[in-house]
Amino acid sequence: MANETNFTFTELVAYKEATENTIPTNPKGLVVSGVINCTLKDTQKTETNPTLSAGGQASRKDRGSSDFAGNIECKTMGAIMPFIVTHILGDATKTNVTAEAWVTTTAYEAFNPFTLTGDILAHTDGTHDLVCKVGGTSGATIPSMVGKVSGDTVIDGTVTWIVRNKLKKYVGYSEPCLKTFGAEFSADAGCGSASTFKKRFAGCFLNSYEISKASGTIIHKYSLPVVAMSGTDNVADTAFASVKDAVGYTSQTLEESPFKYDDLMVQVGGAEPVNGRSFRMMINRNVALVDAVAQNIKVSNIPQMTVEGEISLKFTKEQYLSAYNNDSAVVKALFGKINGDIAHFTFNYVEKDRVDPDFSTNEPAYLTIPLTASGDNVTKTIAYTVYSETDY
Repeated sequence: MANETNFTFTELVAYKEATENTIPTNPKGLVVSGVINCTLKDTQKTETNPTLSAGGQASRKDRGSSDFAGNIECKTMGAIMPFIVTHILGDATKTNVTAEAWVTTTAYEAFNPFTLTGDILAHTDGTHDLVCKVGGTSGATIPSMVGKVSGDTVIDGTVTWIVRNKLKKYVGYSEPCLKTFGAEFSADAGCGSASTFKKRFAGCFLNSYEISKASGTIIHKYSLPVVAMSGTDNVADTAFASVKDAVGYTSQTLEESPFKYDDLMVQVGGAEPVNGRSFRMMINRNVALVDAVAQNIKVSNIPQMTVEGEISLKFTKEQYLSAYNNDSAVVKALFGKINGDIAHFTFNYVEKDRVDPDFSTNEPAYLTIPLTASGDNVTKTIAYTVYSETDY
């Protein structure tokens, strides 16, 4: 964005593109208010004037093309996860988490966010779900939602429920092709700036994304590298029309609060470690800007994807020694709690580091596992399940 240092970013609206690089007739926008900075910009390639013939006849202009790329710096909020995973990993099948109705004097089980087992019920008001926090037996009447907001708890007989807005379930896996989206930024005038303006980038796809934990803290701020096909703004383009002015436009404001991730759970080969000290996962589409430009056409569906990172986990002696054979294992990682959005990743083939059995003791020991996941035509590299109030 021109003179971006003189502007304060106020809003990012992301919208789906059914047709690449085209604003839908009835766009639904996700309003991401946690944007810190945006360095998406276009750069003109070098222009030359090659001579058409050695005889010095008229020359033609090699126009070159514009590249649109950069980073979006933003907070990682719980509500944004469906947007991120579908554009980094692959499109998801979206359903309601539950259609199960509440029943009087019935035994219900606490919901386990790691195994995704236990009870979540659809409230009869049609706009809320009840997530079982403490198992027990329901009472005579369904709890009232009057005055309740997402995250509140209600007592029902001997059951404790967490109130959530209607939860959506996204199930997907790593795909070679990604769907594009559009992004429109709004900015307020700052020192030395003449006016406020908007800028829109179309045909966008995300390049990479990192989730990490260190010293017990989940990192919430990320830089999302973006490659886009085109861009326009209401300063340079008099025909610019904001996507929010489109007929049929609706918006969903994503919550400003942090992702509500306050824990990390990991399983390796079905075994849960004594403690998870650190976790780092980088999903990279391995797309450099130079690779995304070919004959003036943005190549957005780049097939190559890599997963890089490592997990440092504290295992028992038996779990630790199981790594000696250097075999592969299924690694599952969960971010979240039952009172917030859930992101559940499964890496199907992960090689464990070889260890020296003489080094092991009767005490738990730390084992570092590189996250160089792989897959094949049948089993995908990464599968994911996300529970979220966001309807994307």
